[in-house]
Amino acid sequence: AWGWVNAIVKVEGVDKDKCTLFVKCEQDIRPGNRFFISGVREALDAPNEWFLDTKTGELIYLPPKGLDPTKVEIVAPTMDRLFVLQGDASTNRFVEHIRFIGLTFTDTDYNAPGGYYVPADAAIWLVAARKCVIENCTFVCLGGYAVRLEQRSHENEIVGNTMTKLGGGGVIMLGETATQPYANLVAANDMSDLGLIYKHVAGVYVTTGSDNKIVHNRIHRVPRYGISLKSYGPNASSHRNIVEFNEIVDSNLETNDTGAIETLGRDMKHTGNVIRFNFIRNVVGMGTTPDGEFLTPYFTWGIYLDDYSSGTTVYGNIVVGTVLGAVCIHGGRDNIVENNIFVDGKEHQIRLQPRDDFMTGNIFRRNIIVFSDPNAVVWYSYAHTWRRDRLAECDFNLYWHTGGIDLTKVERPITPEGTFAQWQTAGFDRHSIFADPLFVDPAKNDFRLRPNSPAFRLGFKPIPVERIGPKGFKRHL
Repeated sequence: AWGWVNAIVKVEGVDKDKCTLFVKCEQDIRPGNRFFISGVREALDAPNEWFLDTKTGELIYLPPKGLDPTKVEIVAPTMDRLFVLQGDASTNRFVEHIRFIGLTFTDTDYNAPGGYYVPADAAIWLVAARKCVIENCTFVCLGGYAVRLEQRSHENEIVGNTMTKLGGGGVIMLGETATQPYANLVAANDMSDLGLIYKHVAGVYVTTGSDNKIVHNRIHRVPRYGISLKSYGPNASSHRNIVEFNEIVDSNLETNDTGAIETLGRDMKHTGNVIRFNFIRNVVGMGTTPDGEFLTPYFTWGIYLDDYSSGTTVYGNIVVGTVLGAVCIHGGRDNIVENNIFVDGKEHQIRLQPRDDFMTGNIFRRNIIVFSDPNAVVWYSYAHTWRRDRLAECDFNLYWHTGGIDLTKVERPITPEGTFAQWQTAGFDRHSIFADPLFVDPAKNDFRLRPNSPAFRLGFKPIPVERIGPKGFKRHL
């Protein structure tokens, strides 16, 4: 498989003479794919490892040095879900007005998923539920997600919870366009150390869902997405969602070809999704060479508008520390990227990746782009797919290289047109400037602008950083 998912599969056979294991999986195993074997007593050789003999019921555990195993709690989960609120959306009979307040949910099991892309075990299932509340609860040591929504579940609130040490992600929404969750609020949750078992997960994963608000969450230490909105096709679309005031730190730790915030647009429709006022830091990514050597940081973006994502507004975000750039537009049209602060893409700062002729009309204006790598590219696009109409507008931006490099005098190609002078001759960034934006204290992740910042002359508006994260959430009664 590519570096997007993992799978738990049974060993189907062993050829001892050829030292070969046989497994049954949905995708080919590619050179360099990493794997491990569990459930083998002979591999029990390191502290904190354990083995369960399912025939005898005997549990063997190797404790770390200094730990008395007779004085620790050992839990064997027997359920993969704790509460299921089950309505019937087909007859408009919804479970309503159930509230979970201040509870702890822990110690659930997990299953091998039907599809590796959507491992959907969860502690609480909202199935055709509306106006239910999950608030100030703790979800810890679960095999899957904390909360799952499906079957037109709507107007539910998942607010102020702590979700940590989970086998899956935080919140997942499932369904097709006709049955998808909608108009739900996921706010002010603290999500950390996710994807301990399955890696293709997110803090908030909207496989399909519309008109949802995902706001003021703090999501940190995840193997893949912080937040993902998917549109797989006309029958499975995610539109008009608002993703704002979230803080996402240390994302994409174990996968690649991904982003801290990612959207998929295979329905090729104007989504109306809004990604606004989010603070993203340290988007990592990991892959391997065909020989199995680890590659990290690797193949990630901050905000990834993947596979024809169109009609998306990306406004007022701060994205710091990426590999291939703060933003990638992959084949989509009519996206607006405005008033953002993008800092330190290692290889690129912005990437335009057309798939075919569909990609036109994108707008990129009044953004601040700052980077330090002397070999980095500002704008990147494949030469054979670049056309000037991929961008309807690119202007009034501020560019700055912290190493003192004058980008207007760099003679190597740093844009799809070649040099920056050639880029401007082609009609882009004619009113943009090259100047220090005057951040307050970037070494301490304070990217507010000083009052005399030259960015204000371009029409840049201050980003309300004090409202980002759980501390900035206020419930509207």
